Amino acid sequence: MFSPSDHAFALCAYGKSPYLGECVESLLSQTTKSHILISTSTPNESISSTASKYGVKLFINSDKSGIAHDWNCTIEHCETPLITIAHQDDLYEPRYTERMLDKVNSSARPLIFFSGYGELRPEGKVTSNKLLNIKRTLLKPLEGGRLNSSRLVRRRCLSLGSPIYCPAVTYVMPNLNKPLFVEGFKSDLDWHA
Repeated sequence: MFSPSDHAFALCAYGKSPYLGECVESLLSQTTKSHILISTSTPNESISSTASKYGVKLFINSDKSGIAHDWNCTIEHCETPLITIAHQDDLYEPRYTERMLDKVNSSARPLIFFSGYGELRPEGKVTSNKLLNIKRTLLKPLEGGRLNSSRLVRRRCLSLGSPIYCPAVTYVMPNLNKPLFVEGFKSDLDWHA
């Protein structure tokens, strides 16, 4: 059984994001508390002051560039078996960690946990549009639980692209190969993983 201390939000920060503080606040507002860290390959005053303001550990990655390298470095900074790679411009609902732990602990051999998501637009939170509805349709076969263990069904769900929103994924590291992300990919590296 995994506990809250077995989970970390590893927040990838890049450049100067006006949303970084809001993301950290959403992680600190979880109903079930877990570890939080910030990892960056583009250190700057904005990132370091945000980490300092919220009391979050900051890790600077080596000078090698690329998103796969950054994500692999971020995972290496974590000492927990459950890792959610948070993105600096995303907000997490307060019960994300609570619900993730419940689902991961009720699964026989989980690889990943992922949740649904909405989009923040100028007019407010959007939970239904064409893209979100297509993604939900592609994931429908996995909802019941009995087909989750079928490799064929899982691969079929991913055969048209990834309907899984990468910041909503928690990786169960003891059950996955490392390095998790293939260097050289510039997009969809989470889908490949």
